[in-house]
Amino acid sequence: MALLLTGCTTQPNNSGPSPTTATSAPPPAVKEVPQRALRMAGGLALSYVQPETAARVLCWPFAPPHPVLVRFEPDIGGRKPNCRITDARGGHAIELSLKQATSTTFAGNDKIADRDAMVNEKSGKVFVETPVSDAMNVREISPQWPILLAGADQADAALLREYLAKVLPELTKDADRLAVYPGGGVDLKSVTVTPDVFHDLAKPLQALQLCQIAKETLGLKPSRVTEGGVCVAKLPDGSDLALRPEATSRTKADYERTVGGRPASTDGRDVRVRLRDDTPLDLIVPQQHESIGEKVVAVLGQK
Repeated sequence: MALLLTGCTTQPNNSGPSPTTATSAPPPAVKEVPQRALRMAGGLALSYVQPETAARVLCWPFAPPHPVLVRFEPDIGGRKPNCRITDARGGHAIELSLKQATSTTFAGNDKIADRDAMVNEKSGKVFVETPVSDAMNVREISPQWPILLAGADQADAALLREYLAKVLPELTKDADRLAVYPGGGVDLKSVTVTPDVFHDLAKPLQALQLCQIAKETLGLKPSRVTEGGVCVAKLPDGSDLALRPEATSRTKADYERTVGGRPASTDGRDVRVRLRDDTPLDLIVPQQHESIGEKVVAVLGQK
């Protein structure tokens, strides 16, 4: 389901406590972030979506509105799943992000919303870590398990706990069933291609949709998909073709040409095609198979 995300939203009736005094520094400027439609993700799937999608999910203004934290600033640069949430004046702020676990166990020293949490204080700041999924995919190197990182000034510690208690029940809802094996393999299966929300899907689901396009549109035989979003299909000569989405921090000026009507660039090995204007996500296709990429873009690219 696609929902309308307000990139920077203000509820007019509550601005929160006064953010400054006569001797305090002015609060950071509140950024206006462009909005776009968003397919929500939660639980384990939240660790697999692209960074910009994760940032917007963390910055989703879940109902009912919080009485103080009313402005939402997701990092839409395409590289980091970061979110900053402030009061109307920008004087009170919390920051949310995601990281991958380094262990298959989590030991907290506190509870927030009935979930284990690790709460630490350092240099006038308070930091909270808590898993947003009870499930994980145990890989050969490390588990795929989303850990929410939250931070605020010590003066806003109570505000941070209060906000986390509100949103954790939403962020921990599993959005999709993901069957990923140790080592990152994913079961090949037929799926429905959904161009309007492809950019917001978990990477294993993006890989499955790319392989579905390879089969239905290109007439190729998919052979493998990975948790990182890669679809591998067999070309008529028996060689492998790899298709994958990749987050990007490029601006429109960084694309010097077009493929299938969409901005594109070439680095001597691959062709990168920007699928949508409002999402920092490229389709990566080997340069010698640009014509194949054009057919994939015809399915997934913003019209």
